[in-house]
Amino acid sequence: VEELLPCSSSHKAALKNVLMNPQWILMLELDDSVDLSNIQLPSAIKKIVCDSDKPLRESNTNRKNWLIHVSEEWTEQHIEWDKSQVLSTLTDLLKNTVSGELIVHESYVHRWLYSTGCALIKTQKGVLSLSENLYTCGDWLGDRERQNSKPICGVESAYLSALCLAKHLS
Repeated sequence: VEELLPCSSSHKAALKNVLMNPQWILMLELDDSVDLSNIQLPSAIKKIVCDSDKPLRESNTNRKNWLIHVSEEWTEQHIEWDKSQVLSTLTDLLKNTVSGELIVHESYVHRWLYSTGCALIKTQKGVLSLSENLYTCGDWLGDRERQNSKPICGVESAYLSALCLAKHLS
């Protein structure tokens, strides 16, 4: 965004300092009987979400899709790895963590080079006015609200920021 602004913009320097971390993401299709939601997370894994349990994600199979967010530290250490190496290493790690058999029916691995913000611009409403008629929003504007003393970040923060901008413009 910073490159789009005129040199005289007061936000140019702040935008230049926004830093984003990379993150490996795995999606695994596992048997319905496997529950990753309550396991002790290994240090390489930041969080696990059952994508199949989200609203309107009905399935006629006996399988569930799990989204595994890898930690920023592990991602940094393995940023240049091939997708197959990441898949093999992390599924082996999960197999050692889960009680029972872990059979992966389908898998997808993605490396987000600009995934999570670490040096963000703090705003009151998640919207930044770049000029009289130009605004920007996104998760990189920082956590404006907290839920149970945890910052709201990632896609939730991006959504809330976009919602604030939509309200501002209407």
